Amino acid sequence: MKIAVCEDNPLQRDMLCDLLRAQAAHLALDVSVHAYASGEELLDSFRSGMFHILFLDIYMNGLDGIQTARKI
Repeated sequence: MKIAVCEDNPLQRDMLCDLLRAQAAHLALDVSVHAYASGEELLDSFRSGMFHILFLDIYMNGLDGIQTARKI
């Protein structure tokens, strides 16, 4: 399973990624977590079907999570 985390706050982004990775390891799931600091950064590398789950911060500078979701 591939998960994307899009969060502009580095501490919150790292904490969520670490939590997801730890939980996946605990459950013996094959999960890869990819971190993005902005909606623009995510969209620059995004391809359809690339991720199974997206965590998008609603309040970000530039493209917020809602705008990013609309573009996806």
